[in-house]
Amino acid sequence: MSKQLTLPGAGGRRGFTLIEMTMATGILMLVLLVVGSILVTASWSFDRADLQTDADQSAVIAMAKLTTAIREAKQVSVLGPGRLMVIYPTVSANGYYNRFQLDYANPVFYEETNANGVYDPNGAYLWRREAGPTGGVAIARQIKTFRAVSDTPRSVRLTIEAERTSGQRTGLTKLEQRVLYLRNH
Repeated sequence: MSKQLTLPGAGGRRGFTLIEMTMATGILMLVLLVVGSILVTASWSFDRADLQTDADQSAVIAMAKLTTAIREAKQVSVLGPGRLMVIYPTVSANGYYNRFQLDYANPVFYEETNANGVYDPNGAYLWRREAGPTGGVAIARQIKTFRAVSDTPRSVRLTIEAERTSGQRTGLTKLEQRVLYLRNH
């Protein structure tokens, strides 16, 4: 006759065996491992999407501002890697462009710079600078590459790459566009 072991205050119920406890712990650990890996993958995917969105925004904003500026220009000169000079027509007294006369006194420069706005062909900022004492303004950041090439006498091919990095993850966007100027002249 075997004797059953009962715990005091258990009301005659038996406890779990060691094998039952080991199996339950193993199943719990397996479930936690699967849930943990799903959470890590979701977090990685969210970070990657966030980086890509930032890179996309920087590239699109830079390209939109450059495209708008160049389309209104009368003359565009590529000054070197990451440098562009835009000359607009003069503005008449009634506020309209005088399309027959260039405004050489007020050129606008677009340059790849460092954070302080100093020209750097490997900089991470795109600056718009007008002639004169003003320091200009950064129109985009996280710029990896800004290149302009004179395509024809009336067009420029722009390339903008924006990159956002965090740890080992990177979001990269490359935009290329051919922009015609003198369109309203």
